[in-house]
Amino acid sequence: MDNWTYTDLDAKIARELGQFLPDRIFDAHAHLYRVADLHLSKPGVLSEGPPEVSVAVWREHLGRIVGRARLQGGLFLGTPTPACDIEKVNEYLVTQLETTPNSRG
Repeated sequence: MDNWTYTDLDAKIARELGQFLPDRIFDAHAHLYRVADLHLSKPGVLSEGPPEVSVAVWREHLGRIVGRARLQGGLFLGTPTPACDIEKVNEYLVTQLETTPNSRG
């Protein structure tokens, strides 16, 4: 779960980065998924985090780095894997977008 842990180094970088960021940010590439829909064959970065990476999880984690108030929306993508259930991947993405104004998929 190291890829999902916010460290002191992350906080330091976020403070330095924050000086250069605009007041409003649109994330142009972010993936949303439920691990169960991906049918992963081996452990990796996708299985190391939460079982569901929703817009709320995106906002929480990216918000720590860029500032939650700055996040205005995003272009969200599903996360297809070789053995995924693509119907469920797409349904999940659409469901997340329904409650996320200023975002697209």
